[in-house]
Amino acid sequence: MSEGEDRITNLPDSIIHEIFSFLDIKWIIRTSALSKRWKRISASIPFLELGRFSLRGMSPEKFMDTVDKVLHFHDMSNIKILEIYWSGINWPEGKVNASRVNLWLSTAIMRNIEDLTLNIELSEPFRIPLSLVTCESLIILELSLSQIMYLPSCMSLPRLKDLKLCQAKFSDGYNKDSLFSGCPVLEHLRMDSCDWSDVKSFCITTPALKQLEIIGSDDYDNWDLKSNGLLDCSLRIHAPNLVSLTYWDDLPKEYDLSSFPALVDADICFDQFVGDATTGDKIGVGAAASKFLRALSYAKCLTLSHRTIKSLSYAEDLQNNLPTFHHLKDLTVELKADTDEVLVVLLQSAPNLESLVFDRPPRRDDVVEGGDNQNNEDDSLELDMMGSGCSFLRPKRVFFKVFVGTPSQMRWAKLIVKEENASQTMTVGYTNSYDCIIWKSENQCLLELPIGLSTRSASLFNISSSDCLH
Repeated sequence: MSEGEDRITNLPDSIIHEIFSFLDIKWIIRTSALSKRWKRISASIPFLELGRFSLRGMSPEKFMDTVDKVLHFHDMSNIKILEIYWSGINWPEGKVNASRVNLWLSTAIMRNIEDLTLNIELSEPFRIPLSLVTCESLIILELSLSQIMYLPSCMSLPRLKDLKLCQAKFSDGYNKDSLFSGCPVLEHLRMDSCDWSDVKSFCITTPALKQLEIIGSDDYDNWDLKSNGLLDCSLRIHAPNLVSLTYWDDLPKEYDLSSFPALVDADICFDQFVGDATTGDKIGVGAAASKFLRALSYAKCLTLSHRTIKSLSYAEDLQNNLPTFHHLKDLTVELKADTDEVLVVLLQSAPNLESLVFDRPPRRDDVVEGGDNQNNEDDSLELDMMGSGCSFLRPKRVFFKVFVGTPSQMRWAKLIVKEENASQTMTVGYTNSYDCIIWKSENQCLLELPIGLSTRSASLFNISSSDCLH
């Protein structure tokens, strides 16, 4: 090789495009001035990322103009990946215009887009064009526009495998049984902060679906948005190949969940706040919660929030209304004093459990709701008496992610130490985080374990001084 020889220019276009995928768009465009070949290569790049790392901090007007220029600069070759991000955090008075977004979508569709992400703050509600949800080339689609999105009444996306919708508005005008049936190979569906207020019933029938996430709004300052969940909707899910389910929303009014024989993990966080509901209403919530869990009997890993467990506590005869979780190996729960009895029933329903994880303790802003108040120091529940004749603490490993010595944590720690199981280990993470109320010091926790079990306590009770054990 002679000195000064340009080896990069001699690389194939595909290799140069791969190198471009790691560069800021402004540097890619500048290479077009090098020669006619470089202009052709830079104008045909199949990967365009605009705004996530490049173009950050621009005003909405300048950002829209820049995206227009980049897409106009691109030739008629296919665009494999297009990602457009814009946050108005520095521009509270300005937003991206919906008409410009429609032009960008048209360009992407004409270029046979395969992977499209729009994560931008719009100035107004947005109607998704029919051409987007009938684009035959799409494989991945993510739409998050900070405004309500109105979807067409049907979809036909034969290659789509991954769909994420944030703040989409559904209505009874849809052909609900076929909204996703036009996506025959869909494997991952995420619906985040969507609006179901105009929907009486909703059906997810996707035989190929492997991962489903339904996430309600966490905007507690906007009650209108919070009230748009599935609380008044009938929900049907038929996904026989589902592997992972995340459900963080209100319990639907009615629901029909098929069995999920391939289910590996489920993360359930019912958002119900019962408050001053009547006894009958609470019993109804409990019945609905236990019915929901019956559909998860094949799960190998299960995560339940405090409100989910609290909802189960209202069920009549819970022990006979829960399934036996024969496949369950790992259970993660939020531990608070008002759900001890439910947790006992859950443990009795999981005969092959190997790992029990107690998630975060009460924080400063939720102590009242959780029930682990400072006056609740007695052991009146006597968990060890409840378990007499039935060794319900079968897991080999018990983790307290953040241990601060709450009454609930101490009761369960004492009970675990008392269990005659030589193979069982208990690990705790101790924290000094301001967010958590520190009930007892590390030494106090150790001193209050059962007398006479100091040797066993030392081998079981491993304290790690960290904010959280992962």
